[in-house]
Amino acid sequence: MRSNPTVLNNIISILTNNFHGPWRSYMHADADQRNRWWKLFQRKYEWDICFNTKMKKKFKSRVSEWLSKNIGRAGRENKKPDWIGDGDWKVL
Repeated sequence: MRSNPTVLNNIISILTNNFHGPWRSYMHADADQRNRWWKLFQRKYEWDICFNTKMKKKFKSRVSEWLSKNIGRAGRENKKPDWIGDGDWKVL
């Protein structure tokens, strides 16, 4: 998974359409939610099973970076992103 804008856009779409909790980062999301994001990503792409661990590591890295950057910015600007629910934003 190189720095392909289409891949990143698909990751962003997965996150913003399936962000249902007050998570400050990827690791703050519960394991079930992280697994759901990963499964949705797997449905969009195919790769040889021998690359699964590497792909999951890259996915986690991209998700972590994007969430940290965007949630951090939202907090600094005190502006709730559309993809975070009102109740979750209050907790954040």
